[in-house]
This record gives sequence, C-alpha cells and structure tokens, in this order.
Amino acid sequence: MALRFTKIYREQARSNYPAIAEALYHALLYAKSATELDPEDSRYWRLLGEITYRLRDDLLYRSMAIEALERVRDMEIFYDPSVLIYLADLYVASKEAKEAVLVYKQLMENFPGLISNDLELVVSACMQAHLSRLCIKSLQKVENSFPSFELKSRYALARAMLHRYQAVGIEDFELRNIENDRAIKALDVAIEIGLPQFVSGKAKELKKYWDGS
Repeated sequence: MALRFTKIYREQARSNYPAIAEALYHALLYAKSATELDPEDSRYWRLLGEITYRLRDDLLYRSMAIEALERVRDMEIFYDPSVLIYLADLYVASKEAKEAVLVYKQLMENFPGLISNDLELVVSACMQAHLSRLCIKSLQKVENSFPSFELKSRYALARAMLHRYQAVGIEDFELRNIENDRAIKALDVAIEIGLPQFVSGKAKELKKYWDGS
C-alpha cells in the first residue's frame, strides 16, 4: 500500500520538483524496506517517520509518519525531542488533541525549555482534549522543579489560562471563584518574576481583565 502511495507522489511531484521528488521516492522505498528487513532497529523507523513527516499534508503519509514515529517512541528509552515534536505536530494536524496532549506532557516534563515558546499550542490542545487538570499538574511540576525564572514565568502564564478555562465551566459559584483565584495567583507569579517582559505584560493584561469577573 505504501509503495502505491510513493508512486503516486513520485508522478505528481516529478514535474515541479524532479530532483527532490526522485530523492524522496528512493529514500522512502529504502526506509520502508529497511523497517521490514529489521523491524527492531529504531533508526529505520525514525528515517521512515522523518521522510513521511515531510509529506504530512497528505493524510496517508501523515498516518504513516505517526505510525513510524510512535514505533520509535516505544522502542527508545531516552526520548529524542525532535521525535516528540514531530508527533505532537502530526496529532494536532490530525485533530487528535488527546494524543497531542500526552506527547506535549512528555515534552514539558523532559524538555521544558524546548517547548516553552509553544505553550499556547499546549494550552489549546489541553482545552480541546478536556485534559486541563492533567496539563496543570505537568505545568506546575515544571514550575516547581526548574530554577530558570523565565521558564517559571512562561509555565505559570500557561497554567493561569487553564485554571481560567476550568473556572468558566464550573457552575457552582464558590468553586468557580476558587479556580479563578488559582488563575490570578498563577498570573501573579509571572508578574512578580517580570521576565520575559512580554510574558509579564500579558499576565498583567489578563489580570486586569479577569480581576473581579
């Protein structure tokens, strides 16, 4: 089945990018054959995942990329952050928010600095998957575990957004206020740290808007 897809891609892309299309075609054939000959070698699955990731706009290649990279994720003891980043991107593109959140959780806990610039993506996926409590725990764990003030600030802001999201869905007035208070306190962490400035600035804006609402 994968061979048929590569042939289709080869025919469609050859006229526009002949050299690239030809190279990808042969690389894909090699990687696919290698995984069949030695399915226990994660390097071949990674190669297949990276090649099909480049073709991820096609749903079939996206599915192949997820399958290959998940094999890598299962086989390797020490996670390579690029594998997790590719997987999260693929799951978001496939609208599989729950799976994306579980990958983001691994990224946050193992590579907190690497994912810190993209925490809005994490927050969005957590909301879509209705896993805000799980995400809050991971965010707070990073906040409490790492000495970097900038990292604490970014994670506190993301946590505040999720506390606020949870509060909106609570009908009980007292419980909603408790969750709102948690959101405000998380904003205060980012404001007090003051770095990076755009994070503390955003926290101040949100606090002004949320206070008393």
